[in-house]
Amino acid sequence: SGQGQTRIVSPPLPTRTQGLQQIRLVILDPEIGSEFPSLKYYVNPASINGLVSETTLRNLEVNSPPVGSNLTSATVFSWLSVPGSVAYQVEIFTNADDPSGMNGKSSGLLISPVDTNLKLVTGKVIPDGTTTVRLAEFNLRHLSLNQSYKWRIRAIGTEGTVIARSGLRDIIYR
Repeated sequence: SGQGQTRIVSPPLPTRTQGLQQIRLVILDPEIGSEFPSLKYYVNPASINGLVSETTLRNLEVNSPPVGSNLTSATVFSWLSVPGSVAYQVEIFTNADDPSGMNGKSSGLLISPVDTNLKLVTGKVIPDGTTTVRLAEFNLRHLSLNQSYKWRIRAIGTEGTVIARSGLRDIIYR
């Protein structure tokens, strides 16, 4: 671009799940602080046929790590494949009892969920066909040692909507 502007083309915005949607753009270089631009929009249930409601989401089965286990660089997140998914997103949140959040840090471009009041700390998007992942050092840098977190995995469908998700689970970063 050369004129101080960069154009980023996003995938289609999720429009098939009713309710408030939020997309947050995190700029890592140059560092601009902790205030990041975000886009919020509401999908009206009367405007689109075939919306996916919260009650129709499928359960995503998690194999590992076990609930309450330690998170290290060697921890493997593993789950069963979800038919119709094109990607998965591992999400790490603050624990409900810990409002400290990201301490002004951010982990990159993440589509923030609006179905929980927990603060998203870090996460990773994984393409379909892969059902295991380790978090990179980049992701782990956003966590505090000996801190308790919640995590889950979401399956993303072809329309960019969440089609399945696991329940929130406890994990401790060591």
